[in-house]
Amino acid sequence: MQRARASHATAVALLLTAAGCGAHRGHHPLTMATLYAQTSAESAASCRAIYAAARAQLDAALADRTWTAALEQEGDFAAKPPAVVLDVDETVLDNSPYEVRLIEDRTSYPDGWDAWCDQAAAKPVAGALEFTRFAAERGVTVFYVTNRKANLEDGTRRNLVAEGFPIAEDRDVVLMADEGKWTSDKTSRRRSIAATHRILMLFGDNMGDFVARDEARGTPAERAAVMERHAVQWGTRWFMLPNAMYGYWDGAVFDYDYDQPESTIDRLRLDGLDGKR
Repeated sequence: MQRARASHATAVALLLTAAGCGAHRGHHPLTMATLYAQTSAESAASCRAIYAAARAQLDAALADRTWTAALEQEGDFAAKPPAVVLDVDETVLDNSPYEVRLIEDRTSYPDGWDAWCDQAAAKPVAGALEFTRFAAERGVTVFYVTNRKANLEDGTRRNLVAEGFPIAEDRDVVLMADEGKWTSDKTSRRRSIAATHRILMLFGDNMGDFVARDEARGTPAERAAVMERHAVQWGTRWFMLPNAMYGYWDGAVFDYDYDQPESTIDRLRLDGLDGKR
């Protein structure tokens, strides 16, 4: 997950405007995306299908010593123990209840985020628990690379353990955004894992879970080009989970300039649509 605070800021601004006009709470811009994430059979089916595809290929990946998913994998990696790397938010843990709280309380991220993480109440994304257990049973180390801050590691670990996700005891496998010299660019954390393990697969809900942050935060056209450039990876080594609630995809349409007036951001979002007229 790469959270875009502007999505929530815009949502709050529009909600307050709607409230002033007597509109219902359901008009909040996050409502449809959050409702889809929480209630649709289609969303759960998509997530299950993605993890099932990964599971179906895991044994082949283990057997093929030339198989690696990480762009950061260098040198002779054939003899290294296998690993898979997963983002946490909206990839492993479902935080849609937090989005509901933002809608109901008329607040915006990061309000209440630390408390939600410390509550350790997020449920697994469909298919995630089954896949990670399947991988661990085959001797694959499961790493969780999240952009949650280091102060949230305890709550994050408690949440993962409570839901039954495999957590290796002989090494740190929950890697936070600001641990040591790491930043929100996940490249250095993937490189750290690749130094000791052969990374078989990557999972995420945002382009930054697969490529460097600078590549992931391009324009919509540039991001589409990145996706196409790595076409052979999708569905074999790289697995993207759907997340319509937030992400770099939103910031891309207004150049990640979150300080612009909300009216300008909203106009740029509308300008990003193509009605083919």
